[in-house]
This record gives sequence, structure tokens and C-alpha cells, in this order.
Amino acid sequence: MTDLHTHILPGLDDGARDVHEALRLLGLERAQGVSALVCTPHCDLSRESLPAFCKRRAGAALALGRALRGAQTGVDIRLGAELRLDPCLLGLDPAPLCFSGTRVLLVEMPWDLRPIWDVRVLEHLVNAGFVPLVAHVERYPYVQRHPQLVEEWRKAGALLQVNAASLTERSPRGQLAMALVRAGRAAAAASDTHSPLHRPPNLREAMAHVARTLGPGAARRLEAGAAALFAGKRPG
Repeated sequence: MTDLHTHILPGLDDGARDVHEALRLLGLERAQGVSALVCTPHCDLSRESLPAFCKRRAGAALALGRALRGAQTGVDIRLGAELRLDPCLLGLDPAPLCFSGTRVLLVEMPWDLRPIWDVRVLEHLVNAGFVPLVAHVERYPYVQRHPQLVEEWRKAGALLQVNAASLTERSPRGQLAMALVRAGRAAAAASDTHSPLHRPPNLREAMAHVARTLGPGAARRLEAGAAALFAGKRPG
């Protein structure tokens, strides 16, 4: 399986606190059957410059690489970011934040209120050749209240990612996540893992739940979508 949304790089955000916790998360990913993942630390370019973020990310990746030196992890690890969508992107080139070797860009929407400029920024990114993937779309309160608005993001050219944990929840966001998968609107599921205890990777359980509830084809579509995006392709 492929995990497109993780907070494994150590010491960068609210994910892995240090190299030891990063290694634990990688071990849990392997145990889940994940063979490819993207490290996507939070990035807010309204608060930090692109060069400064990339420098911090490179340092964390180097520290993790040193800890893994000589180890056969069995996991293809690539760099990316969870980029907060912001109007400043109209004047910036976010290519360094894409999944390594691709034009796929994981973007996080502002949390509490839907901005008036979201579609404009997404369209700008698409017109510039990027593939925006909206992170954990089911978690935004305004999407829970008005699920139909995700069609505006899709019409702008964005794709939708749901969190694995949501798929197994009996909650409004869990119901929304499953509805998006059922309707074929979710391109991929990802763990959004932050911590071995509080948000461990759980893609295997989520895919099994989707297969039981919606059928094996639905789980295969999510897995194929994640693999395609990892390779830089839009899911077919």
C-alpha cells in the first residue's frame, strides 16, 4: 500500500518528536503493509519562507536518513509537504513542496471558515501544471455542514484525500468519508499519522473496512489512486 500523508520527519511539526519516534512510525507503516510513503510536514508559507521550510525539512530528512543508514526498510520514502492553501501561492512556485519527482501537491484548507479565494487558488495551481490533493477533506467543519462544496474543488481540478481513521469511525466525518468513497469522489486514503500512540498508521484496517462495507473494488480504487499519485499520475 501507499501512504501519501504522514508526519514522520522528526522535530518539524506536531508529528514525530524525534528520530526514535520517526523510526517507530516507519516500523508501524511496514507492519501495515505500506511499501511507499510521502513525508508531508505542515508548511504555512504565510508564516515561513519557502527556502526556510525546505532547509528545515532537509535537515530532518538527513537526520532520519542517518538513522536508517544501512537498514533495509522495504519502504520507498519520498519528501513532500502538507501545504496550507493561501493566496500567497498566486505569486509563488510551490514545486519544491510536491511529492518528490511529481507535480502532486498535498494542500490543507483553512480550518474553521471556508475562504472566499479557495477555488481561485486551486485553479491557479492546476493551470500552472500542479495536481492539488486536498488533505483530509472530511474533517473541515464547513465541508461537514455542506458536503456539496467539494464539487467546486473537484471542478477546479483538485483531487480529494480522506483519512484512514475517519473511514473506520461511526461519526459525521466518518459517514462523510465513506460517502465520498462510495460516490467515487475520494481519490485516495492516507493515514495522516502523527504519533505511535495518538494517531498511528492504520491503512490496513481502513482498507479492510472499506472492502467489507463497500466491496473490494472500492478499496482497490483507493489503493490504486494512491499508487498513481505517488508516481505523479492522476488516478484513472
